[in-house]
Amino acid sequence: MRSTSNSSVATAASSLWPADGGFIDRVDKQVSQPIFRLGFGRHAELLLSFPGCFFGMPAFMALSTPIVAMSVDPEAARLDGPAMAVFCVLCVFLAGVWTCVTTGRNVAWAPPLYSSKTVFAAPLLGTLLTRAITESPCSRSAANFHLLAWFTAIILVLQLKRLSSRRRPSVCAAEVEAAVKHKSLPALLRLFSRDGNGSFPSGDVTGAVCFAFPIWTGTAFRTTTRLSSSFLLFPLSSTTSALASICVILSALGRVYWLAHHVLDVVVAAVVAIAVNASLHTGLADESGRCTITAVWAPLLPLAALLVQMKLLPSAQKLLKHGTRRQ
Repeated sequence: MRSTSNSSVATAASSLWPADGGFIDRVDKQVSQPIFRLGFGRHAELLLSFPGCFFGMPAFMALSTPIVAMSVDPEAARLDGPAMAVFCVLCVFLAGVWTCVTTGRNVAWAPPLYSSKTVFAAPLLGTLLTRAITESPCSRSAANFHLLAWFTAIILVLQLKRLSSRRRPSVCAAEVEAAVKHKSLPALLRLFSRDGNGSFPSGDVTGAVCFAFPIWTGTAFRTTTRLSSSFLLFPLSSTTSALASICVILSALGRVYWLAHHVLDVVVAAVVAIAVNASLHTGLADESGRCTITAVWAPLLPLAALLVQMKLLPSAQKLLKHGTRRQ
């Protein structure tokens, strides 16, 4: 495992911002070190890998979209139909695939989870499942908003990654040497080492906020509560909002724990994602400014822009895929 990390250090380019060894970088590494050196054990690490990695995974949008819809208006969801059965099967399937990747049994299964085809197919499947599970307009609007925000924010984050080109902790010899002895599942450390300059900011934490935001502000999708009023309740206005907040916290913790990011990377990612979501939330408000409405076609433009970005900029595609490639 150490030889793998060391080879990654040799191939990772120097960071553009923050500069390696500069004041910001040194302080950030000092703040992050206690989390780098945590060790939760094999089973806890496996559980942490789900919130730690799923929210930036395109494949997860097949599940996150209906989850958001059901969270915003649970009473309208049909839990006994064939669509819910398909949803449950997908949950088990994706959990099984990721378990094999995380435990190192079959790391070659990771690339399809991040591929360009998955970026297109997963949200489409998620939208179809959402429409089959619930007929609630507010649930569907919230699910559409989730996809719109995810694609929009990820486009911005990928550009910031390219401009900063910050090295991940997983390709910094000192951080790896101090942390590797505490980790029980080395497969993720090797996975993140493949795109060693994708640290700043965190795409997964961005995705987690884009998942949580329509749940946090769910009242704006189903009532005439003003946007400002919904923010007064944010983020602990209900049990589902509290769970969404926990998802964001666990995502940030997992990214730093697995040496994929520093603390600064996840904090900036959360700020960027909240800014993008709040801007979209305000821009999509109805004429009264009291309710947010997102059409099913709204995510298509940022989706197309993301696919073009991945096609024209191979580096952006590599960053989204965490450097995964077929073996």
